[in-house]
Amino acid sequence: MTRNDAQATPLSPDLTQLLHTLNEVVELAQQADRRPQTERMSVVVPAHLGETWTAAPEETFRFAAVRADEVWAAVSALLDLEGDDAAVWGLGDENGGGLSSLRSLVHADFTYPSFPLTGPTYTTLTFPGGSVVRTPIVAVALAMRDGAPQAILFSAAQDQERGILTVLGDGADATLAAVREAMAASSLLSGQVVELHLDFDDIHGTHSALTLLPRPEVTTDQIVLPEGLLERVTDHVHGIHDAASTLREAGQHLRRGVLLYGPPGTGKTLMIRHLMSRPDVTAVVLRTLENGQMRAAMELARSAQPALLVVEDTDLLLGEGPHGFEMHALLEELDGLGADADIAVVLSTNDPAALLPSLNHRPGRIDLQVEVPLPDVEAREKLFALYGAPLDLPSADLLAAAEATDGASGAWIREVVRREVLAAARDHRDPSGAGLLECIAGMRRDDEAVLSSVRGAADHLDDDADEDGFDEGEGYR
Repeated sequence: MTRNDAQATPLSPDLTQLLHTLNEVVELAQQADRRPQTERMSVVVPAHLGETWTAAPEETFRFAAVRADEVWAAVSALLDLEGDDAAVWGLGDENGGGLSSLRSLVHADFTYPSFPLTGPTYTTLTFPGGSVVRTPIVAVALAMRDGAPQAILFSAAQDQERGILTVLGDGADATLAAVREAMAASSLLSGQVVELHLDFDDIHGTHSALTLLPRPEVTTDQIVLPEGLLERVTDHVHGIHDAASTLREAGQHLRRGVLLYGPPGTGKTLMIRHLMSRPDVTAVVLRTLENGQMRAAMELARSAQPALLVVEDTDLLLGEGPHGFEMHALLEELDGLGADADIAVVLSTNDPAALLPSLNHRPGRIDLQVEVPLPDVEAREKLFALYGAPLDLPSADLLAAAEATDGASGAWIREVVRREVLAAARDHRDPSGAGLLECIAGMRRDDEAVLSSVRGAADHLDDDADEDGFDEGEGYR
């Protein structure tokens, strides 16, 4: 075959289609990169504001980054940014770091288009009912207010904790005042259950992220605790809110704090979920105490009062122990609550020794400390009746199971019932009291095996330390 013959050979249909598709992709990419001149910031902003844009007033509002959704919702509604008469763009690299002046960005774009206008990149906040709020990471918007043209620069997170809203144009100060007033009148998150956690992206690094959760539905008949304990905690958390007017008239503060402590599985989390089930209270659930998260959580709680701020397993989140930075930040935020703040802080821990010394040095913040103990035999019988209700076992069987589980937690008892249901299904029989006792014995053996293994590992470590010449009191010899 000659060279000319090879060049004349027709391409297969599949290869022809592939080349055609690739050409289309290249053309689309080239079209997307050819942004019209009218989409440059140095063109659209002066055209919207008029020739006197360089002298127009510019006002800036800095806000906590966790409130970015609320800020954007307020300014969007105020200026009708979803309407046909407004225009919203994103910035090319979506990098909000260092932005502070829209006028400066426009001036810079005259010489070098370092912030090309593109379609905005949005984050979404989904509410339990299914509605969604979209917030741009960084946005430039053009709108009218009371007949005056205004330009907006919005950055959801200038750094890990603050964002900015800048308004350029006549009436800028009035616009920002109206945004603040709208946010103060009604928080977007009021009455929601908000989980605050850490998020990470390549541009903004680690920052606070929000997730809205369905409100728990835990009634009093689902909780088995010593008599009066649940009522005591509920009255302290919600009773003070119910008496808010009377307390304010008497010059008394509303802030309050509760520490629930006790062994794992005794009902601390269930009690907290019951407190969170009240529909007229905003619940803010904190999953970490690092990187300013306590400050962000308190900001949300202040903006959506009455509020409940929850930190479970507090000792495990402290990292450096009771005198570390996280505990200091927690206590500083508690100290900073105003007397009129209708906020209840609820902490829980399995290890009160890690928290009580520091909390006791700052009295009046966590003003109720409640032990949630292991259930006694009467409570254990109620727990077996509660978790085993579908099994319809005789009361004598429930009492026998309760007497056989001395020292067990409510969570342990629920697992006993679950295992008996599984065992009965596997053996093609009905659940029984005898089956419960057998499951109890099996779980006791499993627990003892784990403890023996842990003790053996600890003894082995002690032996190694002795061989290495290490003494806890003297260090290396």
